[in-house]
Amino acid sequence: MEYVIKNREPADVLRYFEEISAIPRGSGNEKAIGEYLLDFAAKQGLEARMDDLYNVVIKKPASPGCEHLDPVILQGHTDMVCEKNKNVEHDFAKDGIKLVVDGDILRADGTTLGADNGQAVACMMAFLARKDMKHPPLECVFTSQEEVGLIGAIGFDPYDLKGTRMINMDCGPEGVCVAGSAGGTTIDIYKTVKRVPFAGEAVSLKVRGLKGGHSGGDIDKERGNANKIAARVLYAIAKEMKVNLVSMDGGMMMNAIPRECDAVAAVADATKAAEIAAEVEKKVKSELEFSDPGLTITLEPAAAPAEMICDEDSDAFLKMLYLMPAGLVAKSMALEGLTVASQNLAAVKTQEDGRLYILYSLRSSVNSFLDDMGEKIDLTPGWPRLTMVEAVKQFVGVDFGAITDDAEAVAAANAVGVELADAAEKTWGNALYACFDQKVEEHLVQPTFITMYPVEVSPLTKRSPVDPRLTERFEFFICRSEMGNAYSELNDPIDQRERFMKQVEQRERGDDETEMLDEDFLTALEYGMPPTGGMGMGIDRAVMLFTGADTIRDVILFPTMKPLDLPKTKKPEEVGIIGGATGAVEIEVKDEPIDFSKVEIEPLFKDYVDFETFSKSDFRAVKVKSCEAVKKSKKLLKFVLDDGTGTDRVILSGIHEYYEPEELVGKTCVAITNLPPRPMMGIDSCGMLISAVHHEEGVEKLHLLMLDAHIPAGAKMY
Repeated sequence: MEYVIKNREPADVLRYFEEISAIPRGSGNEKAIGEYLLDFAAKQGLEARMDDLYNVVIKKPASPGCEHLDPVILQGHTDMVCEKNKNVEHDFAKDGIKLVVDGDILRADGTTLGADNGQAVACMMAFLARKDMKHPPLECVFTSQEEVGLIGAIGFDPYDLKGTRMINMDCGPEGVCVAGSAGGTTIDIYKTVKRVPFAGEAVSLKVRGLKGGHSGGDIDKERGNANKIAARVLYAIAKEMKVNLVSMDGGMMMNAIPRECDAVAAVADATKAAEIAAEVEKKVKSELEFSDPGLTITLEPAAAPAEMICDEDSDAFLKMLYLMPAGLVAKSMALEGLTVASQNLAAVKTQEDGRLYILYSLRSSVNSFLDDMGEKIDLTPGWPRLTMVEAVKQFVGVDFGAITDDAEAVAAANAVGVELADAAEKTWGNALYACFDQKVEEHLVQPTFITMYPVEVSPLTKRSPVDPRLTERFEFFICRSEMGNAYSELNDPIDQRERFMKQVEQRERGDDETEMLDEDFLTALEYGMPPTGGMGMGIDRAVMLFTGADTIRDVILFPTMKPLDLPKTKKPEEVGIIGGATGAVEIEVKDEPIDFSKVEIEPLFKDYVDFETFSKSDFRAVKVKSCEAVKKSKKLLKFVLDDGTGTDRVILSGIHEYYEPEELVGKTCVAITNLPPRPMMGIDSCGMLISAVHHEEGVEKLHLLMLDAHIPAGAKMY
């Protein structure tokens, strides 16, 4: 090949860099560069290998006299960030980088250069090829897909490496060695928008001339972010007139500061809008005078499209972009020049399906910073909406929309480490929900609507006319927690009975979370119920979110109803005792009139049980040491009990509808203690607490059986 770089030192490093620059090597497209490195190793007579991810290892023996030294591992990555100017025709999948020597500067013609981490690849090749360099045994590791999440490094098998020390060669400045590490994460934001017929004057906004750079190494240079600047311009115009966004396209990669941004919008007055854009340009150019002086902002008339985004969605999106932070967050007070935390509004795109997409990148050398930045909640209207099938596909990688068979669905769930509960029927819907429950909820930090729940977990909800396996139900999530539930009520009595029977079967298999068979409700449905729907969200959940409370019990206004000043009495026959062994408190006992006229008792069993069979059940008095709600369960309470053995017993009971945990601590109850452990919500329940159940006017009532506090733990019931 004809080299562009001539008469420059180090000649071998620059020659290798020019050779690899001619090879397309975007993330995921490293096969060609991997084969080039294998060919290079063969010509040098060096041992080499390449794996399925196109990671390459090349080994070089120690130079004479250094054989006694331990091997040293050198590491760099072969992929590069692929970004180009809007007016440049370049296919990163097929075209090499066009290098330009500009004085003492080597740059690319309209694209990224690929010096991160091409410089490492070129340097390692030079080390491997040089014959006059003293060195220990070298193990050069060239990893792939670093720019999109260290995929090659994560999948790399170091089985044949002997080195115990590694030099990572992903540092920008020459002659600098950095000891440290910076972690990062990305946030993907999708907004579904409503489009309406175009009205107004069409304008095209272009932000150009910025330097960009790496969102890690260059973020401290206070360079302009094209997406933020475009949002600033549109927001300034929106304060003076109505603005309806049509499309937006800025930035490409999570680790690149966006240099360019294009937007098309409808405005009430294009001339006035251009004047406002010019004023914003003056202000921003002044702000970036020394860090990014090449900025240009143009706003010109454009051809009117057929549609634009509606007022509400456009306003919400522009406000969100305007408010999203970008740039340096914190710098080190100990090490000069070290960025501790940063944020990058990396990309804004109008997708082919019409949705708006934001790629947001966070970096920090301190985990707590990263966690904090990633947990900031944006409540700006226009929350993402995903069906449960879409959510599982996005976060788990399993497309249940392409699966029709129950067994295939269960197998797909098992393949990603999801196990269905023992009591759950092995169906498509249960497999889908298990994947969502175990793998997706943890990702739902920002406000998100999840729609179309499986029939199996929505027994009271109307089926979807689009897919009868799903229902017309949604829940919305914030900070990984469900904050509200809404659905169209099922008003088909035949379908409702079938679902109740499925719930009964599941209950018989050990799931106390299921619905009970309600004949009165079914009778009412048979008479007829109009289309009905509703939503439930308690203010306590919102308070829980805003205060960061771990349990809803911490934010309930009246968690207990016990008086602070309990009256004292002297006569034992006139008092009751609460508190058990931890210290009794006397309270006045008054006869409470009870109306049993509306009580409905279930018929007695007609089948006899022999005494021998009954006597096998071990009924014991137990003291409630602690009680708490089970996470992700609306019904289950977890009891830690003193059963007299000296070892705590854990029992789960589905009575949260009737009791708050605080009410039950210190109570003396009755439990069957010789039942085999039964897993419930990942917890082994070792026994059963005894309750009394009846109905009043069709409503189920339950009372946990409680005993005199004087009865000791472990006392056997006969």
